[in-house]
Amino acid sequence: MGALVPGQDRVERALRSSGKWLVLFAEDTNGAVLRRLGALAARQGATIRPLKGIDRRLLGERLGLRPVQVLALPADEPLAERLSGWCDEGSDVHEQNQGV
Repeated sequence: MGALVPGQDRVERALRSSGKWLVLFAEDTNGAVLRRLGALAARQGATIRPLKGIDRRLLGERLGLRPVQVLALPADEPLAERLSGWCDEGSDVHEQNQGV
């Protein structure tokens, strides 16, 4: 089973390693981080998805960490497929989890 990789430095190292990755960005990711890691992810053939309605504070909180702008996980993991689907659905999943 693969590991969830939180944080820009760890994600950058993961993208430079072998394998296919799903890269998820918080809605309020810093523009420079988004450009740098987005370009690297695109060059490495990673799937890139924004987390609509989820800011870095909430993302970190849900992971039990301090604020997190970006995370990655191996694209062949079942969780990656599920999270990618949630990204396609937009903020509806976040609202459902909040009882909205």
